[in-house]
Amino acid sequence: MPDVIEHSTRQAQAEAVAAEMAAALDAAIREKGAALLACSGGSTPAAAYEALSHADIDWSKISVVLVDERWVDEDHEKSNAAFLRRTLLKNRAAAAHFVPLKTAGDSPALGLDAVLSALAALPFPPDAALMGMGTDGHTASWFPGADGLDAALNGPERAAAIAGASGAAASGQDQRITLTASALDGAGWMGLMIAGDDKRQALEEALTDGPVAEMPVRAILPRPGLRIHWAA
Repeated sequence: MPDVIEHSTRQAQAEAVAAEMAAALDAAIREKGAALLACSGGSTPAAAYEALSHADIDWSKISVVLVDERWVDEDHEKSNAAFLRRTLLKNRAAAAHFVPLKTAGDSPALGLDAVLSALAALPFPPDAALMGMGTDGHTASWFPGADGLDAALNGPERAAAIAGASGAAASGQDQRITLTASALDGAGWMGLMIAGDDKRQALEEALTDGPVAEMPVRAILPRPGLRIHWAA
């Protein structure tokens, strides 16, 4: 299992993660002429995206996609796309090509074909993928016990799957679409960015033996070269 890189402050963590992502993207551009960046939402990576937006790399050759998204429009306060536009897709990174996961369909089921069509044009696997984790052990929109979890983790090779939050709290905004495990397989660089003692405790539990379905972040923890960055 991977080591955990500990940072003295969250700003130091953000700068280290941004530097690693920038290096991976720049290397891909030099090697292939293009790069793909997969980004998670949530509050933790905001500072890393802010730092990355200033990176002196050829952003015109970089495509950006979300790891997962709520099925809401960008004017919704919970939109990951809006979050990414505020934090990453500005400064030098404004030149990147962003492909949202939310389409015009009224639901993830009705919009899935359009999502798959848009993602098919992208150079998967990502050259850099930043993941997060909830205290329940979810990553992306792979929630323990949720509808669509098996398809997201083990389904036929495709870029995206329908997902939803588990339990009675599920509502319209909790209907989601997520990249699948197969879409993220082979990522050139993958980081897991977490903060706080509660997330560290959840990580320690996830690092023990147990079913992936109970803590889906376990699907990525055995990945060779995974970079886990933690700050209090």
